[in-house]
Amino acid sequence: MRALVLLLASLSGCVTYSRYTITDDDERRAPAEASVNGKYQYLIHTFEAPEDVGRYGAYRDYGWWDHTYYKGEGPLRPGYWVYLEPVWYVWEREAAGGFSQPDFTQ
Repeated sequence: MRALVLLLASLSGCVTYSRYTITDDDERRAPAEASVNGKYQYLIHTFEAPEDVGRYGAYRDYGWWDHTYYKGEGPLRPGYWVYLEPVWYVWEREAAGGFSQPDFTQ
């Protein structure tokens, strides 16, 4: 499935899910801290939530989260969440050499 998404993304220059569109430029423009300095790759969602600074601080590597809605945002794909005030970044996977996403089929 990822190969199909990448093929479509390369043809269109972006990946779309629901009303969210992330382009290659969005991922390149994201601060290094947003990917935990390369720990995560393939940005799939971003959205602002300035009120979350009180709960998560200015910077938080929240890790894997599989919920599809958050504070009215969604539907969202499961992924690795990073909060960099005031924006949440959701990444599809960990970079090579990192841990893989949980396997809930076993």
